[in-house]
Amino acid sequence: MKIIQSSTINPVQKKAIHDLWNKEYPAKLKHGELKELDDYLSGLADVEYHLLTGPSEEVVGWALRFTRNNQPWFAIVVDSNLHGQGHGRRLLEEMKKNTAELNGWVIDHNKDLKENGEYYRSPLGFYLKNEFIILPETRLELEKMSAVAIRWINKK
Repeated sequence: MKIIQSSTINPVQKKAIHDLWNKEYPAKLKHGELKELDDYLSGLADVEYHLLTGPSEEVVGWALRFTRNNQPWFAIVVDSNLHGQGHGRRLLEEMKKNTAELNGWVIDHNKDLKENGEYYRSPLGFYLKNEFIILPETRLELEKMSAVAIRWINKK
């Protein structure tokens, strides 16, 4: 598995990201049409993609770093069949390079269903193991999502 870093993605990669997003995130966050993902991505500034690709160059995970309110933010998705193999950590390490901090939202409960009917497992423990801290006073409570803010700060 290799990681490709880019400021753009091609249509095949975008479709793979769309499919992975819809497969791995809670069904409430689904992007029905590819245009919905386009709209989401086009609203982000200073986007940097990190694509985890398999042997046939297929996208099996992706992360993105972007700027929001003059702060570096991120999102990450890895195919659940690859969880526990270090790929998410590798993607985080790539995003941590050349930045002083990363901010994100993480669903901190296991109540949401994915498209396949399985419960979405909160990745909060994963982020805590990877040096993120929880900002409990900063929550996102929307109809589609309940999440807490997390932050990593470069201590080097």
